[in-house]
Amino acid sequence: MMLDNFPFKSKLSFKPLIQYWENESKNPGSPMGSLGKELMVKLEAYPHFKNIIETPDMIDEHREFIETMMSVLFSPYKNSRDASLAMVPFQFKHIYANPVAEGILGAREIFPTDLRNINLDEIIHNKTLTAYFIILKEIYNYEVNFDFPIIIHKEDEETGLTRCFRLQHNEKFCEVIAENPPALSENDIEELLSNLDDLEAWKEKLPPEAFEFHGFVIITLIDVTEQEVISSLKYDLLENSYNLSTKKFHELEVKLRNYFKIPSLQLGLGGFNPSRDTVANYKEQLWKSLALQQDTEMACCHFSGSIYEKVISERKPMILKSLKSCTDQNLVEERLISNGIKSLLVAPLQYEGELIGVLELGAQVENQFNSFTLHKLKELLPLFAVAMRRSAEEIRNKIQVIIKEQFTNIHPTVEWRFTDEAIKAYKNKGSQQDADFGNIVFHNVYPMYGLSDIRNSSLERNRAIQDDLIHNLNLANDVLQQAHKANHWPILDEYMHRINKKIRKIKPGLVSGDEYNIHEFLHKELNPLFSHINESSHELGKAVEYYQGHIDPSVGMVYNRRKEFEDSLTSINTMISNYMDEVEREAQKIFPHYFEKYKTDGVEYNMYIGQSLVKSRKFHPIYLENFRLWQLMITAEIARQSEKIKSDLPLPLDNTHLILLNSAPISIRFRQDEKKFDVDGAYNIRYEIVKKRIDKAFIKGTNERLTQPGQIAIVYSQSKEAEDYNKYIDYLVSKKYLEKEVEYHELEELQGVKGLKALRVAVKSGQDKEEVNDISKLLKADIRRKIA
Repeated sequence: MMLDNFPFKSKLSFKPLIQYWENESKNPGSPMGSLGKELMVKLEAYPHFKNIIETPDMIDEHREFIETMMSVLFSPYKNSRDASLAMVPFQFKHIYANPVAEGILGAREIFPTDLRNINLDEIIHNKTLTAYFIILKEIYNYEVNFDFPIIIHKEDEETGLTRCFRLQHNEKFCEVIAENPPALSENDIEELLSNLDDLEAWKEKLPPEAFEFHGFVIITLIDVTEQEVISSLKYDLLENSYNLSTKKFHELEVKLRNYFKIPSLQLGLGGFNPSRDTVANYKEQLWKSLALQQDTEMACCHFSGSIYEKVISERKPMILKSLKSCTDQNLVEERLISNGIKSLLVAPLQYEGELIGVLELGAQVENQFNSFTLHKLKELLPLFAVAMRRSAEEIRNKIQVIIKEQFTNIHPTVEWRFTDEAIKAYKNKGSQQDADFGNIVFHNVYPMYGLSDIRNSSLERNRAIQDDLIHNLNLANDVLQQAHKANHWPILDEYMHRINKKIRKIKPGLVSGDEYNIHEFLHKELNPLFSHINESSHELGKAVEYYQGHIDPSVGMVYNRRKEFEDSLTSINTMISNYMDEVEREAQKIFPHYFEKYKTDGVEYNMYIGQSLVKSRKFHPIYLENFRLWQLMITAEIARQSEKIKSDLPLPLDNTHLILLNSAPISIRFRQDEKKFDVDGAYNIRYEIVKKRIDKAFIKGTNERLTQPGQIAIVYSQSKEAEDYNKYIDYLVSKKYLEKEVEYHELEELQGVKGLKALRVAVKSGQDKEEVNDISKLLKADIRRKIA
């Protein structure tokens, strides 16, 4: 490889080497003296070697003589161990190489393809500075201890492996020729050394045409394959912007082949997912496990009895020198063998003490891995662990973005299902196939519904509005009466007439539009009038100020009774909601289930439990029995607490409580348009209809509402459901949660729903809330006993 833009002339010359041998021949105490004298005699027959060598053909013609002269530099011992060669100064063409170097380089020249991660311009720049450093040392007696390392990569034609070598220079037999070197002060030198990037400044003070380099340079090839591979892997795996692709994964594999010197080495990476108990491929299946092949993931149970199970449990690397020698081969080992893997190394990848995956090295030849392999691998494992952790977090973040874009907050119990769909969407991103989020369906789940509602909440709200409006109008009327006494304006009397008319109209009750009409009257007519009255008379201004003192600034009207109602409603709902959050956390520990609650004029909730909702636990009917009893128990506690706080409310409100039974399992589907779960299928729609209408149900043949304060209404349609709940009621009566008397009722037909019945039982007051936790403990013990 020629450096055409290199500014200095460099010529091959053996003069420095001949001078060395001449000195040795004249030194009587030198062990090389006799050989030196012999060479000086032979040199008389080859006088052209004392001059500049223009062509390398002369060297080939006198190879034996050249080897004798070079013997001081290339001893038999060094020739068997080191890769050394002689090169023309600042060129990449060698004139002599020992057998080891010839085996590595082959041709006489180092080609541009051998130089990677560095461009030709950079090489010329560095070579030029190196030449100037030699000039400073030889001509100006100023030594610069700095080197620009050059790494070459050579591929072995037989194995296909690439080895990396650093070129170590020895310029002992290279001399600088300068007939009239320019003067250079120490300040000049310091200035030049402060401007290493500015070659023009160097050329100005030290013109290249004033210097020539004669002789040759000894180059030793230092094998730095391991250091280079580790450095390259660090850059690839730790660089945040590193974007893994199929091509780059293959490049990692090639680097590991070079590092371990195993041509048939195959790389595999599998992520460990403890929540799903699987080993999975990462990075859109670009990080592939050798054991998974085309599968996205595989349950850990399939690795039972294999080397993988031992690595995961013992957290240390292990080797199988011969897969075929394994007895009782399982699915994983059969797959590896069918894929051509004959020897295997599996190592755990751990991040901050947590197992996050496994690294696999496979080879198509037996006995390729040993303790030395494990020792060399030790330095690489943390790099792959960090890269896998970052990849996992990157995927997790992208999946979370998809989930947030497609769904609202997801309940933890079913998050795994949405994550699966998000992973599909992530993998199919950019393809024609998109994940169908509408197909998130859970079959055979048992529904549970409950409602704690404010008794006659609409009536109570209207009554509060009515009281505030009448109070507001009366306060306004008082201001007008005082203004009329002072001014006797007929228009003021007309305003009072309209106020009284409005009061008479709303006293029997509010109708649609009353609140709006009064609001408009107060704001658009009376408020401007009161502003004028306030400005016109100091005495009347006091009346206006008194009026304004009773107005809530946030709504511009009297808001006393409504605030009492809203505060009371909020207090009740907050108490119920907080209590349900507390007991729900404990209930999730018994068995994971889907739970959602809503606040309106009360608190209603949906629960679903069943095998399809969970992956890591096995469902048993005892869990359903437990949650039905749990639901009745917490409803009784909510009723008791509601009654307890009633006397502390600004506006005492009554609460009613209802449970809807449905013993048959149903299917629920996530509705993408509504971002929530709903029942799936025509048959199951009936359950949803009943939920929406049951709180308004009447006892058949009466005008009595089913839901009553201090009681729990349990709506059912099958007699078996009533039998089961009678057992639960009897149990809670014994625990002094419920009264003994149980009412049995048939319900009036609801729109589209017939044949509903109900149990109704009164809640016993005075129980301690802590007993709920005691009962939960009993239920857990009962579950363990029945399952066992």
